[in-house]
Amino acid sequence: MPATLLMKEGLEVTRLGLYNSSEMVVQSALEEDVGVVDISFLPGDYLTLTPIIADKMSGSVNRYYERGRE
Repeated sequence: MPATLLMKEGLEVTRLGLYNSSEMVVQSALEEDVGVVDISFLPGDYLTLTPIIADKMSGSVNRYYERGRE
């Protein structure tokens, strides 16, 4: 399991569990100030969900940093 390997290497790993919305993933990533988001999908789901999450992350990160500069 990749998360276990990352923890063994000394990296901090936050797990959200099952059945999270894309909004929950983005919000958690911003709150935890993560460097990497790793998501596991059922076969084929990544084709529709990955672009949605990436778009929300991009927009949310931009808004997050713009608020910090004010």
